[in-house]
Amino acid sequence: IAVGMATNIPPHNIAETMNACIALIDDPSIELSDLMAHMTGPDFPTAGIINGRSGILQAYRTGRGKVLVRARATVEKDASGREAIVATELPYQVNKARLLEKIGYLVKEKKIEGISAIRDESDREGIRVVIEVKRNENAEVILNQLYHLTQFQVTFGINMVALDGKQPRCMNLKELIGLFVQHRRDVVRKRTLYELKKAYQRAHILEGLALSIVNIDDIIALIKAAPTPSEAKSNLITKRWSLKDLRLPEEIDGSAYIDVDEPFGELEPGLYCLSERQAQAILDLKLQKLTGLERDKIMEEFSVIVGRIQELNHILNSYERLMAVIREECVEVLETFNDQRRTEIIDSVEHIEDIDLIPNEPVIISLSNEGYLKSQSTEEYQAQKRGGKGKGSGQLKVDDFVKMIVPAATHDTLLCLTNLGRLYWLPAYHVPISSRQSKGRPINNYLSLSDNEVVQSIVPLSLDANLDQYLVMVTQKATIKKVQLSHFSRPRSSGIIAIDLVEGDELIAVHVADDQAEMMLVADNGRAVRFTLDQCRALGRTARGVRGMSLQDDEHVISALVLSSDDDVILTVSDNGYGKRSQANEYRQTKRGAKGVIAMKLTDKTGALASAIKVADHSDLLLITSSGTMIRTPANQVSIQSRSTQGVRLIRTLEAESVIAVQSLDESSDDESIGD
Repeated sequence: IAVGMATNIPPHNIAETMNACIALIDDPSIELSDLMAHMTGPDFPTAGIINGRSGILQAYRTGRGKVLVRARATVEKDASGREAIVATELPYQVNKARLLEKIGYLVKEKKIEGISAIRDESDREGIRVVIEVKRNENAEVILNQLYHLTQFQVTFGINMVALDGKQPRCMNLKELIGLFVQHRRDVVRKRTLYELKKAYQRAHILEGLALSIVNIDDIIALIKAAPTPSEAKSNLITKRWSLKDLRLPEEIDGSAYIDVDEPFGELEPGLYCLSERQAQAILDLKLQKLTGLERDKIMEEFSVIVGRIQELNHILNSYERLMAVIREECVEVLETFNDQRRTEIIDSVEHIEDIDLIPNEPVIISLSNEGYLKSQSTEEYQAQKRGGKGKGSGQLKVDDFVKMIVPAATHDTLLCLTNLGRLYWLPAYHVPISSRQSKGRPINNYLSLSDNEVVQSIVPLSLDANLDQYLVMVTQKATIKKVQLSHFSRPRSSGIIAIDLVEGDELIAVHVADDQAEMMLVADNGRAVRFTLDQCRALGRTARGVRGMSLQDDEHVISALVLSSDDDVILTVSDNGYGKRSQANEYRQTKRGAKGVIAMKLTDKTGALASAIKVADHSDLLLITSSGTMIRTPANQVSIQSRSTQGVRLIRTLEAESVIAVQSLDESSDDESIGD
């Protein structure tokens, strides 16, 4: 009951409130929508931003509603280019110290990442809270997280309960303003009655003083003859005084202005009887008031007070005049306190997800053998001629190397599959864009991996992906399994089982494909098998899969491709940096589980087959070695040869260095430069 009756009416701008009152006085039948044209919404003294008008409209219509109030914050850059979130206005009733303490706690618990420092630079000029953002972090995303997780955005519940006739009642905006105008009528009426009483009393005194002026000689003689002041006062009251030449205004002739507490008896024509208060006022009269100028002032004040009494009576007897007085006072308040609105109102609710603040741009996701994950813009690498030396892809730890590179877009979801056959979800924009020299961050910062669990494959999945397609998983021991994507449509922070792996086996490739797609498995022995995916039945998440290719014990699958047509071009690259392009139509179809056909002629010079990917003429190739060297070169600089050839040199590898990853980039740079 107490909560239901607890009123919570937000503060409003006084100018808007007075305009609404004036509009209601001018037109008592005004609609709520027209009233809201004058009174747009709450106006908090701490300013801020009201996110959306729907809550305001509901509150003004029904008396109850909720509005979202958020801090006013902008992203600023310093001279070094580092970004910082600067808040200059906080939501109403938010404690700044507690807010900063909460942000610090969230940073400590790693619920908000990317904040390097928090400073309170507030002074007498106003609030200024500075939140420094780490390099390569998206400040807009962090600000959006602050809105969701802290009091940077709060909900203000409006409950417009007021006493109406000693009864609590929830009222809409028009009823509240109408009740306020009614309250003003009561105040003005009571004030007018009070002023009228005071005016009557003053007029009564002035009437007696005016009488004393025309009878001054007789009054002085009477006072001189009295032995005491009390007898002088009594003689003044009992004596009948002649009005002589005194001309009173007709409106106050006779006893009309005599106080009801001091009644008078019948007066003889032309005679006047003083009241007790009038007699006392005459006794208190200073001699200087008997000068001609002072006598004129008394008569002038007498006339003014008579006019004031007439005006006050008119206010009490005329509803229109009473409302005119209320309107005039509203206008006076409006002119005196015409303060500008502080709180900004956004028309529609801005419920922004982090992804809405990030442009959908192509990036390269790389993962090192030690588990360091980073995202780089494709512009970090300029195209080089075939056979170039490449340029460093990052400062890796000793004995660490990049084992995986995945082209993706910042709006994609990265499906991360581990050596234990579990699948984790990771939004690509959660991985900050890093420089080429950066080694990235441990992937454990993004995923809740268990002990001895490492990510073996990353598959980017766009927002508009068809969930009727399949997630196709291929292991080193040539096991293939397809699971419908809808099985992975509900992300869990702890991950889910995607495939049951036998001991010693691990994932080497994961693709998204439909049931009619053609699969090509390529082994390190230089052979490849091609078959349609409908030869593999769809399985559940926890199943193990079926055989995709026949291999010897020391052989393993190094690549698994999804072919679109016979026009696809396959690039095969060996450990020592040799490679070639071949047409897909050279690889005949076989049954699932076959040994396959020759994909590349291998020698001691070429080494074992390292990778096989699909490429297009307009694409670039990105090769990376075990030492972390990366080269980007146009695919059309690699000649097209038959399956059984060994190819040409793509990158010069050092001794004990080998190619460990090859990737195709759809867009290549127009610039050509020799690597560092």
